[in-house]
Amino acid sequence: MKLSVYQLILVGLLTLMTGCFGHDSSRNNEPANTRQIIFEDDSVLPGIVFDKQVVFMDSLYLDNIHDIAVDRNGIVFLSGEKWNHMRIHRFLADGDYAGHIGQLGNTPGSFQEADRLQVSDSALWVSDPELRRISKFDPSTGDFMEAVDIDTLYTRSDFAADLAQTDITPVGLLDGSRILLIESGKRNPAYQPEWQIQYTSLTLNENGQPEITRLFKGMAQRYMVGDYAGRPAAFTLSINEQPFIDFKPNGLLYAANSSDFYVRVYSQEGGLLRTYAYPYERLELNPDDDIFPSYTYNRQLLMVRESAEYPKFWPALYHMLLDDEKRIWVSTVVEDREMSEWFVIDDRSQELIARFMWPVDKPIRLVKNGTAYTIEKNSAGFEVVAAYNISFQ
Repeated sequence: MKLSVYQLILVGLLTLMTGCFGHDSSRNNEPANTRQIIFEDDSVLPGIVFDKQVVFMDSLYLDNIHDIAVDRNGIVFLSGEKWNHMRIHRFLADGDYAGHIGQLGNTPGSFQEADRLQVSDSALWVSDPELRRISKFDPSTGDFMEAVDIDTLYTRSDFAADLAQTDITPVGLLDGSRILLIESGKRNPAYQPEWQIQYTSLTLNENGQPEITRLFKGMAQRYMVGDYAGRPAAFTLSINEQPFIDFKPNGLLYAANSSDFYVRVYSQEGGLLRTYAYPYERLELNPDDDIFPSYTYNRQLLMVRESAEYPKFWPALYHMLLDDEKRIWVSTVVEDREMSEWFVIDDRSQELIARFMWPVDKPIRLVKNGTAYTIEKNSAGFEVVAAYNISFQ
């Protein structure tokens, strides 16, 4: 059963009102002076050798691992969820467990989510999108030091009036005094499946007054819309169109959307410096083969998906990350859904330097100090972190 004509018109109008109909429409509207680097699709490139060294687990029985951070001495911090209970776990470089930091809650020193970890010699920063704050801990002792509450700072800024209509997500620290945020107008995905987001920096000036700077825009996670008993119902695909952004403190910002192999490089002030593109050919999406068979166990869920309209192609990317050598790692969707093809771009030489195949169920989440850290499942089905020494062939 298809959506009614009225519902389709309403969804279309609300999508157009966001000013972001279509995917990566700004790609053809880059500033004229932007350096655009397009790689050849027949490039013969070296691969990478992975040598597994350590597994970080210690019988934690983690259902989900959200992020990984590693300090310069190889100490590993991971945000792990067990029975809906979130904690930061600390491991020595040899895999020995060294205790946990923080706990689930709303009080200072606790968190509801821990989506991004950043570690230095003196601080471990934890970004919590649910509570809209960033908490600081001593990485050695685990002691709570302070929290930066985003809502409190917004109410003191020139954008205080926007707070009631805006969802604000803290991404992480750009430097010692600036925080990267994502702003998004409040939406109902059933009526606004495509939506624009704003990347923003927040800082305290010398008078302690918060200053907010709008940097650049991107596309939010995309939803599909089907019919549920005469009402629109939103859902996402197993491989979904979504934004990626990564950076290192005091460094450049690297942004992409999974819809296309197209990476933008920005200054911390939001100026577009260059772009990287690869002529990736996206795979055709066939709902009859790719989606519907997974929902035959539930007639209602199946009907919702059968009534939806789908894009013609799957997204291009699974993930994008930046390592500590200013190399951009991009994983792409290929015909064999158990594998992904990774590309490595050196942003210093602005060249494509490696490509290799890697299992989808062992996603690479961090590359630092010549080591790739992956999230994998052990024989009991719980998530662990594995460390591989890497060498370019």
